[in-house]
This record gives sequence, C-alpha cells and structure tokens, in this order.
Amino acid sequence: MIESGETLTVYGTLTNNAGITGLIMKSDASGTASLMHNTANVSATFERYMNDADWTDWTDGWHFVSSPVAMQAISPGFTVDPASDYDFFS
Repeated sequence: MIESGETLTVYGTLTNNAGITGLIMKSDASGTASLMHNTANVSATFERYMNDADWTDWTDGWHFVSSPVAMQAISPGFTVDPASDYDFFS
C-alpha cells in the first residue's frame, strides 16, 4: 500500500502476484499516491479523492472520471444512494 502523497518509482520489473489487493495506491484530501513504472499488465487498485461540490456555484460540482488503463471498473460504493440530480454515468 502506498499512502496518499507518497511516490513509488520502480526502475526494474514490477511484479505483483497478489492482484488488485496486492498493490493499493491511496488518495485523500491531502494528496494522491503516485506510481512510476514501465511494466505492462500490472494489476492494482487506485483510489481517487474528489472534493465535495458547492452546488450553489454553477462552475463547481463536475468531475470527469477516466483512467489511462483498459477495463476500468467503477466500484458500486462510488455513488452510494445518489440523488436524482446526481448525473453519474459509468
């Protein structure tokens, strides 16, 4: 597990035999963990912290969620009981 705000750089081959639970990159209000490597097909879990929206400001409240990897799964807990005006698409 790499804590938020910390960086892991791998100069050789990155091997993670434990799958998505074996490499977890944390994120919170203080920052997001960073992983630099050059190994293909490494399974991992990346968290991404997002600030609360100020819905009184029309320019606030929009987050474009994407991933530079294939087959990004969006966790069901990502939007717990969203309101009808939540506008979340997966």
